[in-house]
Amino acid sequence: MRRRRFLGLLGALGGAATLGAISAAKCATYATLAFRNARFFSGVDGTVAEGITIAIAGERIIAIGADADVQLGRDTTVIDCAGAFVMPGLIDTHTHVTITLLRREPLMSQWLHAGLTTVRDTGTLKAGPGVIRGIAQEMAPVPRIIAAGPIVTVPGGYPSTRAEIGEPVSYFVSGPAEAASAVNTILDAGADFIKIAVESGTPGGGLGQDRGSPTLSSEEITAIVAAA
Repeated sequence: MRRRRFLGLLGALGGAATLGAISAAKCATYATLAFRNARFFSGVDGTVAEGITIAIAGERIIAIGADADVQLGRDTTVIDCAGAFVMPGLIDTHTHVTITLLRREPLMSQWLHAGLTTVRDTGTLKAGPGVIRGIAQEMAPVPRIIAAGPIVTVPGGYPSTRAEIGEPVSYFVSGPAEAASAVNTILDAGADFIKIAVESGTPGGGLGQDRGSPTLSSEEITAIVAAA
């Protein structure tokens, strides 16, 4: 099995575990799948362990330990991972995958097979979270998606200043009451978190520079945070 495919497969299984955190001998007998002889990085202490077995039952990791310590049943499918490197799935915390999914591009499947198991979409259409999750389910397997929905801003504020896509991904509010109501609307539409824009500059090289674009007030931001 190719290394990138192996890493993506393990990450997609969903269970997170650290070396020594799960009793290797007590429950591994019930494993349906096991990876043997792996180089394993848990991400906890920065070390890489050699000769490790990862035992899986269904979609859950049930044991991680030295090859000699993990007992496997006769019905367990075993994959020899000699030369392979195993680690938790990678997370990209800032992506915009709406267009990719609307076009049915295979990029996200490629990401998953390369080990990227979660993406955080930081701004999409008003109905975006439901739309992109539905398309993603059709195209499965793909990374899990944590989505923000549209970006809360004020009329004329960023990201609506981005002509190519700014208007559709903007949720305009005026005043604290509208700001708080927007949070509930966006969350009810399936968003996992709320993104706001306080950028007064211009896209690209002008980011961070005050160009006079309107932004959320402190009172509106406070209302958004409280509602979220």
